[in-house]
Formats: sequence, C-alpha cells, structure tokens
Amino acid sequence: MAGKGKAQARLGEALVYAAAGLADLGISRVRELSRRSDLGDQAREGCRELVARGELSLNRLRHLANAPEPYLETLARRAADQADRDHA
Repeated sequence: MAGKGKAQARLGEALVYAAAGLADLGISRVRELSRRSDLGDQAREGCRELVARGELSLNRLRHLANAPEPYLETLARRAADQADRDHA
C-alpha cells in the first residue's frame, strides 16, 4: 500500500509541474502573439499546439500512474518483509 501512496504523490507532483508548465507556456505564447500582426492565425495554431501538448502530457501521466514499482524497491521491500517474518 505504501508504494501506491508514493506513486500517487509522484503523480500529484507531476500534475502540479504540468500545470505550471502549461501556465508558463500560455504566458509566453500570449507575449509572442501580442507582437505579431497575424494574431488570429497564431492564436489558432497556439490552441492546436496547446491541445497536443496537453494530450501528450496526460498520456505520459497515465503511463506513470500505471508503472510498476521499481525493481530494486520491490526487492528491498521483499527482503524487509522476510526479515520481519524471520524475527517474529
């Protein structure tokens, strides 16, 4: 169970970073767009890019959420469990 909590914490942290990255990207895009004369075309392109980035980000997060526990952590957990049983 503790492994699942850590995975959820990592996922939560990744979501916070993704949201911050999205906000930063949006701000930089607005600044770029405000300096251009082809504002409408650039805004549409920016929206398409933002949707594509969001889709890629969510796909990566889904992969992280479904990833198995790292191998060495699994071995360490098993060894600790075995040691607890041996001392009980």
